[in-house]
Amino acid sequence: MHTKISTTGRLLVAACTSALLFGCAMNRPSKPPSVFLPPCNDGSTICLYRGVSAKSNGNASLGPGTFKFNPGLSTFNYENTSGPKPPDCYFVFSVTNPNPGTPVAPLTQLPVNGVAGCDAIFDNTPAGHWDILPSTQCDASVISAYAQSHRSDVANGSNSKCY
Repeated sequence: MHTKISTTGRLLVAACTSALLFGCAMNRPSKPPSVFLPPCNDGSTICLYRGVSAKSNGNASLGPGTFKFNPGLSTFNYENTSGPKPPDCYFVFSVTNPNPGTPVAPLTQLPVNGVAGCDAIFDNTPAGHWDILPSTQCDASVISAYAQSHRSDVANGSNSKCY
């Protein structure tokens, strides 16, 4: 049995098909999605995760507004990133433990790897919390410029396509 489709029906089917095809092409990330990075808290390198928002295609927002200091820039080590609502993505900073294999004591201040003039302090309030400290050489624009030039350090959060 054949059903006759009206011209309006054919246009509707064509429009929906085009929208689906166009929508699929529009939702592809411009590069392959990253895989969530494993914890790098190996005793010598300690990862510091900053939650960031992302567009639906996974493009992480890394502008200065993402890295506002209040008074410091709040980050957490890997074990403490699973809050009630994980962020879309993470930007991963790191510090080097001066005594590999020994836990860092609260109030230890260490340079942020790769970001000249920026230090992080392990205040552990709440547990696992680090603050990147503001200084004349370390502010939101410095951190943003570093993050934008190191997109490979963006990791998946609740969005599985982060880059």
